[in-house]
Amino acid sequence: QNLTKDKEWTIKPQKIFPDGRLVYDTSIAHFPADRPIYVQPVRLARNLDGEEIELAKDCVKVWIDRHAGTHLHHTAQGETEVKLEEQIDLQSILDKRWITVRYFRHGMDPISYKSWDIWAWDAEDDKATSHAISWHETSIVDSILCAEFKVDRSLFCTGNRICLLPRKGGKSWSQRGHNTIEWSRGLPNPFSDKPFLLLEGYDHLVRDLSQAYGSMTCYVDGPNSVKISTSLPLEW
Repeated sequence: QNLTKDKEWTIKPQKIFPDGRLVYDTSIAHFPADRPIYVQPVRLARNLDGEEIELAKDCVKVWIDRHAGTHLHHTAQGETEVKLEEQIDLQSILDKRWITVRYFRHGMDPISYKSWDIWAWDAEDDKATSHAISWHETSIVDSILCAEFKVDRSLFCTGNRICLLPRKGGKSWSQRGHNTIEWSRGLPNPFSDKPFLLLEGYDHLVRDLSQAYGSMTCYVDGPNSVKISTSLPLEW
């Protein structure tokens, strides 16, 4: 066998840790010792004909610092490298799984959020499965009612850029939000404990209501009247 040529290996997980980590035994694969290896986790399923098909795939990761023997290496969703176990902070990786998003609609009535959810998909793979995410509680922020969503990055491909679109009525799509909003790990402090705010009618996520800058229009409605309208509610 000529190991100087590129070769692909499909390796199934050998075990699953209680925290959800999958363990793969790469000893079955043979690669030249002086060449980097490229790894891409893929979610597979079988179709009706029994053939394996790809449902979703993570980004490609480069594995440069390889060691023979039983050394344990780690990589994580959305990361581009494979590293030795002592080079990674496992808890930091686990903490990056969930994103909290608070959705603000106009009005203070809890019924404003009835039948609303968030339709979410991976912005880096438009062929991947989309997911409906239901809110799990309402809360009051700065005296304004909002619905809180927990977005699970593990549902997506790389999970590095996730599109969020509020909708009402489930599959019937009786209403939808004004904008598709994108969460990205390129945002400032994307994994901090502070929730992101998704404001109805606003085109990107913020961390505080004071960060949302709306527009104002006004016109003369009569001899002694001027009408003013704003793109965001004044109470925000």
